[in-house]
Amino acid sequence: QYYFDRIQPVCPDAEGGGEVFQVRVELLIGKGQYDDATTISWAMLSKDRQNPDLLFLRGKALLYGGQVDTALKHFQEALRVDPDHQRARDGLKTLKGMERAKTAGNEAFKAGKCDEAIEQYTECLGFDARNKMYNSTVYCNRAAAKMRKRDYESAIEDCNESLRLNDANIKAFTRRGECYIQTEEFESAVQDLQKAAEMDPESREAQQRLRNAKLELKKSKRKNYYKILEVAKDADENDIKKAYKRAALKYHPDKWANNTEKEKEGAEKAFKDIGEAYSVLSDPQKKRRYDAGQDIEEIEGGGGGFGHGDIDPNELFAAFM
Repeated sequence: QYYFDRIQPVCPDAEGGGEVFQVRVELLIGKGQYDDATTISWAMLSKDRQNPDLLFLRGKALLYGGQVDTALKHFQEALRVDPDHQRARDGLKTLKGMERAKTAGNEAFKAGKCDEAIEQYTECLGFDARNKMYNSTVYCNRAAAKMRKRDYESAIEDCNESLRLNDANIKAFTRRGECYIQTEEFESAVQDLQKAAEMDPESREAQQRLRNAKLELKKSKRKNYYKILEVAKDADENDIKKAYKRAALKYHPDKWANNTEKEKEGAEKAFKDIGEAYSVLSDPQKKRRYDAGQDIEEIEGGGGGFGHGDIDPNELFAAFM
């Protein structure tokens, strides 16, 4: 901009669609000021609507600003005016390649073909590394495919890259927040979903996701009875019984009698926690209240926690033997 301001007064080419103004548009695009580049190139085109260089530059500014369809029309118009315009030809070819790969990825994702979707999105990202807005969307789409494969760590990496390219991508915040819930990074999940809710305050879905994340954060501060028994949250009664027996046998105090005092204390605590976990997860009513996020003391009615006052872990174990 410094040099442009000094060239403009003395260069007769600096008005209309001259090369100096075209360089300015290129500089604005390079700086990420796509709206300014679009406005200036439009003012230049109003004086020379048949200028293929201007049509191409405005198309490029529109494309990098996220207006894909309008950019496509500008490239096509530039080639209609000058069929041999190489930059417009290359730009159109690149854009069509990106759109083809992205569309193929979207269709594969909808069909449940996640590996194919990831492959197509990856191909799409190879066309134009400078197109931040477009690539931010593609990274976010690829994250969705990885989430469906339960590859949450890799999905988070794609969301990170998406937000690096466009920090206003609500979907990237939302998907990264959902991934953080799956990786049990609940505070990070709340931060991301809070950001998404602030960016779209009218969205009921965004508000619900935030409430869910806050609930998971609250639940994470209690003992995780599913982890203690090493069962899934949708485990049935039979699975819970098997898991209890397996865990109780492993940590029964008799098996640790010859260990150090510290090891025996650890096993005793684990054995007690296993009994507490079973007393809750095997009781449908307590399990529902636990899953709803109620505190242990609230469910037990102030009795000090599950199993502390109404069940002896050794008696419970004996009942299974």
